[in-house]
This record gives sequence, C-alpha cells and structure tokens, in this order.
Amino acid sequence: MDAATLALLGGETVYAQWFALIDIDGDPVRAVSGVRDIAFGASETGDPDLDGQTFLAIPGRLIDISDVGHNETGSETITAKLFGLPIEDGGLLDIVGQKAKWRKREARLWFRLLDPIDDKATQFMPLPIQRYYSGYLINLSVVTSADEQVIIAT
Repeated sequence: MDAATLALLGGETVYAQWFALIDIDGDPVRAVSGVRDIAFGASETGDPDLDGQTFLAIPGRLIDISDVGHNETGSETITAKLFGLPIEDGGLLDIVGQKAKWRKREARLWFRLLDPIDDKATQFMPLPIQRYYSGYLINLSVVTSADEQVIIAT
C-alpha cells in the first residue's frame, strides 16, 4: 500500500470509494460508490479486472463489508451488502434466482481513499486503487424493504 493511503487510513475521517465486480455469467456487475461512473484506461491500474472497464455509480451507501479474517487455511467467508438498488428491478431478481449464473463465480472488491483538497471536503484527489478482497460467490440473495432492496453476496 502506498504511503499516502496509509497516512489517510490513520486519520480521524476517512473518505473511501468502493469498487465491486460480481461476475454474473453473461452480464458482470461493475459498480462504484459515488455519483459518477468511473472508466479506467486500458492500462491505467495494471489490474485486468479494472483496466478498460467502466464501473457504474450507485450514489449513497454502496457496500457494507464484513471484516476479512485469515487463518492457516486461507481467508474466511465475507459478506458484502450492496445498497441503493431500485426495487422495481425484476431482471435482477431473476438473475439471483438462477444460481448457475453466479454460484462459484468470481467476486472482487477494491477501494481507494479520497484525499480532501479543500477545507470543507467538497473536492477530492483520488489515491491509487487498492485490492481489498477476491473470492467466489457461494450465496446471493435479495432482501427487500419498503425503501430499498439489498443484495447480499457471500
């Protein structure tokens, strides 16, 4: 991890932007927390899952991720909750119901910190993107309330 990211992680307020890839057969989901889609150049990051790809913005809270734990046999299962999805998205519900489209397919998470460049934290300079977690989907479900629907990926 670069020195600037490490320094900001130790701060009182941390501004993070999350990136998610869920490899759904035929229609991978690429999302980023924020108000703007982010397109990476062909060799911008050195990561083939990012380079040349566009991540669609989901304003507000995008991801709530459980802690990543490691032991002698590898890492433990983590859960990611994706918020801010439209309730009327019936196509998404159909995909969740078709386990062959997502089960044991890759899921990846990245983050980058945003360094405020003004006193009111209204403008930011993005720092280098950091890989957070890579694994395989073992469960995908949708929980719906009156206000939102949440995808829970394990």
